[in-house]
Amino acid sequence: MLDLSDDQKLQLLLVGGPILSLIGTWMSLRTYGRLKQKAGERQAAGQGKPPAEGED
Repeated sequence: MLDLSDDQKLQLLLVGGPILSLIGTWMSLRTYGRLKQKAGERQAAGQGKPPAEGED
């Protein structure tokens, strides 16, 4: 494995932790945006179709 000193391990955690957090946040926001866009497309498609039989 890696032979790192205590200072290097601390630096890795202090730099790597926030970077991984930013990547996770970016991925979740990207996924949320895609899901919201798909829901809007479904809603728009649903408004354009005629009502089913038996509905007023």
